[in-house]
Amino acid sequence: MSAVRVGFIGLGSICRGRHAPGSQRIDGVETWRVERDFIDAIRTGAEYHPNFEDGMRYTQVVQAVHDSSAQGQAVQLD
Repeated sequence: MSAVRVGFIGLGSICRGRHAPGSQRIDGVETWRVERDFIDAIRTGAEYHPNFEDGMRYTQVVQAVHDSSAQGQAVQLD
C-alpha cells in the first residue's frame, strides 16, 4: 500500500508544533510541503500535482458519489 500524503501549507509554528510532528509518527503517512513543491515546480519547469486534470477527476468522483446516493445505484465513471 502506498503512503497517504498529508499536505501542509505554510507550516507555521502551530502546524510545526502540533500537526506535523503527530502525523510523522503514523505509519504510512507522508507529510508534504505543498508550497515548497509548487514553487520548485515553477522554478524548474517540472510537472506539478495536483493539477487541473486531477481537480477535474476529483470533481467527477464527488459528483458520482452524490449521483449514486441520489439514485440508489452505482454510477459509472468514464
